[in-house]
Amino acid sequence: NQSNTFTYSNTILLSRKISIEGISTFPNPVNDKLTITFNGVNNHNYKIRLMNLLNQVVKQYDVYGASGTKLTIIRTGEMQNGVYVLAIFNKNTNENFSQKVIFQ
Repeated sequence: NQSNTFTYSNTILLSRKISIEGISTFPNPVNDKLTITFNGVNNHNYKIRLMNLLNQVVKQYDVYGASGTKLTIIRTGEMQNGVYVLAIFNKNTNENFSQKVIFQ
């Protein structure tokens, strides 16, 4: 500015979560079925979306993730071979997680 003084606001660190503790996905690459398991999670609600690389939702689920819950995404005819994005959103904590999944 013209008075040669500067002010700064608080710094906020933005980081991307690599995983959500207690949730695992397998196998990757996928042939016919992708399984998502919830172990040790605290009974949270999740929105799970499988998207193609054009960011179009191919499958979407609302899941109550109590410990021991499993969700199996079964490959359907419209799902071609390729890379998809699995997005998991924890509705209770607002945490987002995404990973690439290969269907072959």
